[in-house]
Amino acid sequence: MRTKFILLPKDACLIENNGNSPDFWSVCLTCTAWILFSFIPMISRKLCGIFYLSIPVFIVHGIEEYLTGFTEVDSSFAFVFQPVLRMSITNGTFVVFQIMTWILLIVCALLLLGEHWQRRLLIISGILYIFEMHHLIEVIVKQSYYPGSLTATAFPVLAFFFWKEHFRTSPTP
Repeated sequence: MRTKFILLPKDACLIENNGNSPDFWSVCLTCTAWILFSFIPMISRKLCGIFYLSIPVFIVHGIEEYLTGFTEVDSSFAFVFQPVLRMSITNGTFVVFQIMTWILLIVCALLLLGEHWQRRLLIISGILYIFEMHHLIEVIVKQSYYPGSLTATAFPVLAFFFWKEHFRTSPTP
């Protein structure tokens, strides 16, 4: 059984089997792959790589904050989450889950709008790299360990390389 690819306008392709017209699932698979991979070219591989590298850093950072009692020390956490902290555990969990779901849906919708929105959403991670440096500032001010400061040392490095690559590959207006 030979499979060949037919190049169509707008860089879409359909799979043709043994000279027959493509079946429904071939069309669906091809269109899905085209939609998913047609957005990739605008964001450089290096920028994506920096973002992918930051995911485990954020996970380990969150674990460090949890294990070292960040929520008990940081006043901004209490300020931001004050309404949720006043609720019962069940209601607080429900509200946080709802808000996370809404944010996920909004992000998914923005990703579907195309390359420019994908690049704009990636800027959020660059801002977070800078924001997480507040741990290091607290270490300097307090002259002692501050929850989350060990893993926070990676964020200035990520921020430097992220913003350097972002501005290098930014389209000029």
